[in-house]
Amino acid sequence: MMDNSEHHDHKVNWSGNIAIIAANRRLRNRLRVYWHEYNYDELNLSRGGLFDQCLYDCRKPVNSSNSNQTRIMLRVLKDDAEANAILNTDIDNLGRDKILSLYNLIEDSIETMGNVKEKNAASTQMRSMFSACSLPLKNGELIADINFTSRFISSHSRNFKYGKKTGIINQDKLIMAEHSNHDTLHKNILELMQDDIKKIEESCWESIELYKREKKRYQLLQKSPPAGNSNKLSDNDLLAAILCRIAANKLYVHENVKSYFGVAKIQMRDKYYHITSRIRELVNKPFKKFPNQATVQYLLLDYYLPKFVIEAAEVLFLIYNQQGWNTDVVISITKDNIKKVRGYYRIDSIKSKTDQIFACDVYKKAQPRFYELIELLLEHNENIDKYWKRENDSIFIVLNTSNGLFDVAVGKVKHYVCLPYSLPIFSKKQLRDQVANITYLETNDPFLVREMLGHTDIINTLSYLNQHAIRIINEANMRLFQDKLAASLAWSIKGHEGVKELGLKDEYIDSKLLFPIGSNESGATIISDEWIRSMGNSKFKIDNSMVEHLKWQSLYYQEYAPKLKQNNPKEYLLYHIPRMLFCAALIEIVRKSNYSYMLDN
Repeated sequence: MMDNSEHHDHKVNWSGNIAIIAANRRLRNRLRVYWHEYNYDELNLSRGGLFDQCLYDCRKPVNSSNSNQTRIMLRVLKDDAEANAILNTDIDNLGRDKILSLYNLIEDSIETMGNVKEKNAASTQMRSMFSACSLPLKNGELIADINFTSRFISSHSRNFKYGKKTGIINQDKLIMAEHSNHDTLHKNILELMQDDIKKIEESCWESIELYKREKKRYQLLQKSPPAGNSNKLSDNDLLAAILCRIAANKLYVHENVKSYFGVAKIQMRDKYYHITSRIRELVNKPFKKFPNQATVQYLLLDYYLPKFVIEAAEVLFLIYNQQGWNTDVVISITKDNIKKVRGYYRIDSIKSKTDQIFACDVYKKAQPRFYELIELLLEHNENIDKYWKRENDSIFIVLNTSNGLFDVAVGKVKHYVCLPYSLPIFSKKQLRDQVANITYLETNDPFLVREMLGHTDIINTLSYLNQHAIRIINEANMRLFQDKLAASLAWSIKGHEGVKELGLKDEYIDSKLLFPIGSNESGATIISDEWIRSMGNSKFKIDNSMVEHLKWQSLYYQEYAPKLKQNNPKEYLLYHIPRMLFCAALIEIVRKSNYSYMLDN
């Protein structure tokens, strides 16, 4: 629309059946007001409906981007009968369910738009005129008070980049675990979970060992003179020695790290080196696996732990502690919570939600690497207290180069641990869940898991396990059954070639199902025939797999009964009619039982 900033109006103006409202936009630091038109005839809108009422209620001038997205939404939905009905209904006749339905229809329309790069933002903007409306619905609830969670993840969220990480690590891989029965499945899933933890643990220790090697090298360089017998040192090592001395003598006394970079270059062997570029070369050499390592971290290896070491330490604390500590418990550990006793460290912490006290002991002989890691963390914190300023008392704090202070690193994804070592991205909560579920699979003791996680009620623990380890085992079992069922169906109709076409294994074929599927096995001995021959006196147990197969068998007979009769009338009369009657009777029995829901799934 044309720039018409000199004619500013905070009301809705009308030209025929076209509503005109003011919309503002900031360009080149100047606020401009435009006029946006809503043609009710073209948009299939009626006066007095929901949209019309929200249009009058919204604060004007409206945001130009929000208004543009609203107009796009209205054009897309103008032919949608359900959306049109909601938009044109008086607000007094609408409830929360209709507003939420409209929001979902808006997001459905966004799914069909191929040119929307930021779907989360588009959804927010398209709903803005409604979500800010202060008018009441028929039950008195304000539209503005209705909470709606978008199905789209913001590109600014870590979840957008790495995906939302909940539940067990690599759970899709676990569901596909190979197994022949429940016992082998239990064993294989436990081994896969333990293997994931082992890989994560190894990557953490590799990061810490890299830091220790570099720290030792820098301690030697600081003792080496940067001049005199300098020909024994490479340019990189010589420059590193000089910069380390600068760091040791000057850098740590500054409150703001940026003040150091006032020095632009340094002379060495008749050459001038630009400090920032040369340091970056040095950083990329030992720490090439870890992106975005701040230069000051590299210079201060003697004093402070880099971000990737702090992150690795957090992960190891979550793995090694057998009480199911969550992230809050770990982050709340301060140097005052760590007591050194002869031969071990006693670590105390507290769970903020329940105020539960947690404690663990780390023995020098039994866990030498973990013991040494605690010493590194304590040394790191002592140097912070001695030379710098901190924003947090936690031992897991890193240098924030934006303000030059030490603080807890914000982030839910352990990218320094995962990305350099090609591990799946996981969250801290997933790591805790993994350790707890491994404990359950190792012991089959939910009460031990309850104690680990700090649950007050065993019901909470059982619900938790049903969402994780037990659910994965059940899904893996069902996946195997479905593969066997599919293989048996294909084999009974097309033989082994049919199984091969589906990419399944011949060993998945089960010829002893409740019924045979097709004519290939018309004379086979199966449960239904044995029951019929016994005049109904034999007993058999109907399990989940049989009910599942019963549904497939019913569908098969519905579709292929005429073909079976035509192909072999005698066989149809002798074998299939009794089985069809048996199938129908069994379905009726299940449907009248407490397990009828299984036929509907």
